Amino acid sequence: MAPFYKGWDPNLRLEEDDKKGIQSLYGDPLSSTTTTTQKPSINFPGFDIKEMPTDLCKSKIDALVTTSDGTSYVFKEDNYWMLTTDSVASGYPRRISQDWSELPGNIDAAFTWQTTRNTYFFQGDKYWSYQGKSPLPGYPKDIANWPGLPANLDAAFEWGKDGHLYFFKGSHYWKYDTDLQTMSGG
Repeated sequence: MAPFYKGWDPNLRLEEDDKKGIQSLYGDPLSSTTTTTQKPSINFPGFDIKEMPTDLCKSKIDALVTTSDGTSYVFKEDNYWMLTTDSVASGYPRRISQDWSELPGNIDAAFTWQTTRNTYFFQGDKYWSYQGKSPLPGYPKDIANWPGLPANLDAAFEWGKDGHLYFFKGSHYWKYDTDLQTMSGG
């Protein structure tokens, strides 16, 4: 294992020292018998999982973001979905262009910076800033305004514990220190 995120590795094998470290925390295995657990079914009252749009549930999404008012949205290609506490809101998907003026489709990453209450969307080497669904003037801007940040990000978020911003691309990440207003990592 590594002390930092290295990206998904479907062939990951723990080294012996990792196994010993885990066992020192949790104890030796109780038995060497392999058990198989069935995947639990999800049952929301009044909600039929079959009604979910299959293109949202069974495919890669472009971005997921919760805006400053607590509303969560999923973006995929030229569409977006608003989420409720247990499903997709009625009337979705909708075209991004219907409600998010000037925002393109195929978003790479998005996050809401709670200090400013603005939501940032990244696509290629550009980014946009919104307050709610309203674009702020002067956008899009070049991603070079975030020194060291590469184009075509995979994900971004503000970590609630320290308030700093984290950006991911492949197996690399960048941290924007919101106190010092500096970028580190890579």
